[in-house]
Amino acid sequence: QPVWGLDYDAIRPAEPEGARVHIYYNDEMESERNLRKKGSSVFFLNEGYYDMLFYNNDTEYILFEGTTRFTTAYATTRSLVRSTYRGNSKITRGTKETTMTPPDMLYGAYIDSFEVKKSVETQKLDVTLHPLVYTYLIRFEVSKGAEHIRQAKGAFAGMAKGVNLYDGRTSNEVATVMFDCETIGDFGVQTLVKSFGIPDYPNPHYTRGDRQYGVSLEMLLKN
Repeated sequence: QPVWGLDYDAIRPAEPEGARVHIYYNDEMESERNLRKKGSSVFFLNEGYYDMLFYNNDTEYILFEGTTRFTTAYATTRSLVRSTYRGNSKITRGTKETTMTPPDMLYGAYIDSFEVKKSVETQKLDVTLHPLVYTYLIRFEVSKGAEHIRQAKGAFAGMAKGVNLYDGRTSNEVATVMFDCETIGDFGVQTLVKSFGIPDYPNPHYTRGDRQYGVSLEMLLKN
């Protein structure tokens, strides 16, 4: 059933236009190429064991770092400063988190130690890309005066700054995701915000500990 004017398909991310593969030999990148979303041929120079990273190639705001080596490949997004945002003192305890744009939808997959054999036949490799960015529905209900709201912006604090492409684990470093509210109505404001998710996850030693998450809202009224 639709919840708050949305059904699940409204939140479901679109299928990517295509993919990119990075091929590594002895942890160093040997080649890269773009792939069609239903698959393409990839050529290896020699027999042996290779590591591979896959991700969708239709992102705009994602920044890729450390991709020259398999074990350092990392995805994050661009920094963004908003003069009216002074931090969320309820959770940051006086320290300011990095503020950043919401990431584009990112899918990824990694394969370590894929054996390339000497053969005249093509070796088939099935790869499924999984989400590395997640969509959050954020809704503020205003009990009185919602009709006076002209514009609304917010900040989503305590989220992961990025994600490791080589194992899918999010960064231990936290950041605040800045966003604009897309829907303003009689109830208040509502929006969908993308994020890399919670920090340092998945991790077998992960505990909630004292991690906190917070949402700030700024509203510009008609007067």
